[in-house]
Amino acid sequence: MRKAKILWGLLLGIVAAQPPNNNPCGAITLTPSAGCTYVSGNLNGATATPGVPAPGCASYQGGDVWYNFPVPVGGRVIIQVNSGFDLGMAIYSASSCAGPFTLIECDDDDGPGLNPTICRTGGSSSGCTGVDPGVTCQYNAALTPGTTIWIRIWRYNTANPGNTPFQICVIDCGGSGGGGGSGCNARNYTAYQCPCPGPAGGNWCGAGCTGAGITTDDVYSPSWITIPFNFYFAGNTYNQLLVGANGHVVFPPSGRTPGSLDGWQWGGYVNDLYSIQFQLDIHPGIGGTICYRTIGNAPDRCFVVQYCNVPYFNSTWCPGYFFTGELRLCENGSIQINIANMPTCTNWNGGGCFVGIIGGPGDIWAIHNSQPCPALTNTCYAFTPPSSCRPSTPPPGCVPLAISLHSFTGQQEGDVVWLRWESITEDGAQRYRIERSTDLRSWQEIGELPARGASSVYTFADRELPAQVGSVFYRLWVESEAGKAQSFGPVEVVLEAKRPVRIRQITLRPDEPLNVELLTGDDFILSVWAPTGQRVWEEQVTGPGRHTIPAFVFGRGMHLVQVRTARGELYVYRVLGL
Repeated sequence: MRKAKILWGLLLGIVAAQPPNNNPCGAITLTPSAGCTYVSGNLNGATATPGVPAPGCASYQGGDVWYNFPVPVGGRVIIQVNSGFDLGMAIYSASSCAGPFTLIECDDDDGPGLNPTICRTGGSSSGCTGVDPGVTCQYNAALTPGTTIWIRIWRYNTANPGNTPFQICVIDCGGSGGGGGSGCNARNYTAYQCPCPGPAGGNWCGAGCTGAGITTDDVYSPSWITIPFNFYFAGNTYNQLLVGANGHVVFPPSGRTPGSLDGWQWGGYVNDLYSIQFQLDIHPGIGGTICYRTIGNAPDRCFVVQYCNVPYFNSTWCPGYFFTGELRLCENGSIQINIANMPTCTNWNGGGCFVGIIGGPGDIWAIHNSQPCPALTNTCYAFTPPSSCRPSTPPPGCVPLAISLHSFTGQQEGDVVWLRWESITEDGAQRYRIERSTDLRSWQEIGELPARGASSVYTFADRELPAQVGSVFYRLWVESEAGKAQSFGPVEVVLEAKRPVRIRQITLRPDEPLNVELLTGDDFILSVWAPTGQRVWEEQVTGPGRHTIPAFVFGRGMHLVQVRTARGELYVYRVLGL
């Protein structure tokens, strides 16, 4: 009897030995740091946390522990886990440990081995040190500085994890978005539509315009180009820049270097921080001119970069398409984006483009960021910073844009995809229409919301997700009272379902193959479709294991990768060739 009592007491002691951070109110606070400073943890004795939205990945069954951290001033962090076990991780926002909790992101094994890693760095790994080799996470939108983020850790498909040691850290990647504070960020600029002034200097790339030295495709200028005054932008001042072949300029914090690769990007792939853009895929190596000049007198000078009759990249599929426009960076802090001719060629990359400004990680103000972009002729825009940061005025005759969005994003939570967008202005807006696609070709309207007429945050739940697809795409249309419509997106949401295939890469360098992870023993047919709509690769393979599609299959632009099982299930992924 005495032995039985002793054994019963030991069992009680084991059951009661829950970790101190078994629930959010016991969360251990982590300090973001430059580099990874690991903190040790263990799932031994952990139980499920009720009342918090399901993570939606890594087969959560319970047995979780919690951490939190304050988001640093730059908003750019990497949350990294190191363990010999298969773990899952999710991050949430909440005003306190009592909730309510909103799921931000869930990750299974984007770290080395089977470890999770979440990267919220605003599209770039710049400034992130101490990242473990093998990390393959997507560089998603930066977090809001000053907020508290809650981290949930569990063991894959395990309700009672037992002894499961691990390490966790939060890396601060820096990037404050400007010395003037968040109120001076690019997203707080005012945007205008303006009368077009004609080319600077009275001519396009003629007398008085100095060549930028760009005579090949996809490169930055061979040297830093001096701005003859201190140009104010998003809380910082700059006196030099690089000119990109594809229609934009970047400033030193971008991390770009003279002569380096300037890959064409748009939508979620726009990652040239600290930049001013009318970016589209053009090719100065086969024609046209890129040059710069200064106009006006102090204190009203403008530094101007001109692109003149530059052909679109794929002259086979877009013959006779040329771009002409200029970027004006003015001494008073205003920015002008003047487009003389930007036709839409949907035969290549779906006609995608980006027109706007990027002040830093997650600090994006886009006028156009879609596929396709509208055709623009003699269309001119201006931006001015908040008056408290840099008093400035737009050119004469400019009027604020009536309808504009700061962001449009999607996030899966269980069997639902939540779409979120934030409007900046809604003058004359009547309603928002939401469309969904699985292949970026055919679109289905899935709902609408009325516009509120002022700056607002909207959410929409897609509860009828299509079966057997790897990704879904969403597009937003804003309709005005005058009957006009403007599109935003598309955005891609990778569905974390029990699918038999996984593709982690979303962009490919010219020499980089695509890795396809086959998770079951099925037969698969892999096919690749080029931006032109042509199938350029197809083969039959058998899983499980990793299969490689050669780099030569992928040219420049957006490709669709289709994976079909012997049962007829189809999974579609989108991969951008740089």
